[in-house]
Order: sequence, then structure tokens, then C-alpha cells
Amino acid sequence: MSHEVTAPARFPNGGPAAADLNGEIPRRGLVVFLAVSFAVAWAAFGLIQLSGGFGGPGALLLLVAMYGPALGTLATWAWGGPMPLLGVRRRGRWWPYLVAWLGPPCALALGATLAAALGVQPFDPTLSRLRQALEQQGASFVQPPQEMLVLLTVVSVLVGALLNTLAAFGEEVGWRGYLLAALSPLGGRRAALLTGLIWGLWHVPLIAQGWNYPGEPLLGSLLMVLFALAWGIILAWLRLRADSMWPAALGHGAVNAAGSSLVAFFPPDNPLLGAPVGLVVQVPSLLWALWLLRSPVWKRAPLLAARPVRTPPA
Repeated sequence: MSHEVTAPARFPNGGPAAADLNGEIPRRGLVVFLAVSFAVAWAAFGLIQLSGGFGGPGALLLLVAMYGPALGTLATWAWGGPMPLLGVRRRGRWWPYLVAWLGPPCALALGATLAAALGVQPFDPTLSRLRQALEQQGASFVQPPQEMLVLLTVVSVLVGALLNTLAAFGEEVGWRGYLLAALSPLGGRRAALLTGLIWGLWHVPLIAQGWNYPGEPLLGSLLMVLFALAWGIILAWLRLRADSMWPAALGHGAVNAAGSSLVAFFPPDNPLLGAPVGLVVQVPSLLWALWLLRSPVWKRAPLLAARPVRTPPA
């Protein structure tokens, strides 16, 4: 007599899998996830356009859009069948959190410095452009000492990364939580690249409204997809290294915080090449992502999808 039990698959550090997916891509779950994630976000992006832009209610609508993938994951749990490992309940190793916290600001700052060195954008260490903009709006600006200005910027980026993690969780529980795991039977590298591609396309209506690349809806969308491919690899690597999606959420928050802070020192005169996420600024993160593709950690990705374990005949 033989029998079969659905013993949970084990992740490298021992985390049990959530359900038995037999190593197959959950097609119904993917359809539900993508439909809800895109519908919620694109509806929010449309309302931003109708409400007059990114100020006022637009900021709240952006937060709603960021939680579209979380709602997609919840809908998949309700109606999409078996769920893979999301990595939400695990904290994982400590050092990927440090990489996620410090790596994105360093990569983006290095890219902006490269863009300034190549002459594709200005460098404004005294924040004179920001001061002029505030004064034109009737606001006052007190110039702090340069050392204090640098310190305040570093602190704001690091604290901002932690605060932005709360918003980034809404995306990462979907992208590097559900979607990466659902696509993991394709192999780690392919899953990370496909997740990044979908993540980039998800931003297209926002880019068409002028986000990051004002006045460049087509080229801006292509650059956003490239940006998402690079950071999709980096964030997926963090998720696999830590056995948890929380470092990916922290890394996503750090990217958003650093990108917002860069434009104060590197005015976005040429957004296709310079700050915040133009082509030249992306060079360090692209190189980082290419280097990470060589990592053996991608072999762990298929373990995100649980498999049944047969007991010997008895």
C-alpha cells in the first residue's frame, strides 16, 4: 500500500511552503493577480490625471496604486487557487537589510554624480535652484552650513527609506512576494526578469503623465522598463538571499527616498539622461544587476513554489 502526503517544501532556512503547486506556474492565480494589480493601479493613475496631477489628492491616489499588487495578492489568495511562498512571515538574515538600506542610495548617487561629471546635468551643492523655486512660491529658505546640509540629506534619505517601506510593501508583497514565487518554476533569473518587465509596464500610465520623465511618454516608458528590469533583479536577489520579502520592500523604499532627494542636488534638467532615473543615472544599478545575475542564489527560486513529497510504500 502506498500513500502520499503533502509535506511542505522547505526553503533553505527551513520555512514551510504555503501550498502545493507541483512546481507549475499557477495560471489562474497569475490572471487574477495581474488583473487586480493593474486594474487598481491604472484606475488610480487615471483618477490622478482627472484630479489635476500629483499634488493634493494625487499623492493619496499614488498610495492606493502602490497597494494594487497587495490587493492582487489578496484576491489571488481568495480566488486564484494555491499560493506560493510570499516571504511575509519571515524576517530572514540581517545583512540583506543593510544592503537594501544603503545600496540603492549609493547606486543612485553614484549614477547622478556620473551624469554630472559627463555634463548631462548640473550639480547644485548649495541648493540654489531649490531656493529660487521656493522663493518664487513665496516660501523662505534658510541655507544651512554645507556640512550640516550633507548630514541632513543623509539622515533624510535613510529615515525616508524606512518610512517609504510602508508604502513599498504594497507593491513588494505582490511583485517580489507573489509574482516572483509564482514564476519561479521558470528559473530564478527568468522569474526576476519577467517580474521586472511586468513591474515596469505597470508604471506606463504614470510615466505618460510626466512622472520621472516629463514630456517624454514613449522614451520615458522605455527607460522606466529598463529601470524596473535592473532593480527587479536587485530586489529579487535580496528577497532570495534573505528568505524574506521585507529586504525587497526596504530596498524599494530606499530607491524612492534616494530618488526624491537626488533632484535637490542634481536638478532634473535632462531627465532622460540625468536625475532622478535617467539612462546615465541607471548605469551603476544596471552593472550591479548584471553582476548579481551571476549569483548562485537564483537556484533557490524554484523552492518558493511548494511541492508534494511522497512517502515510501508501506
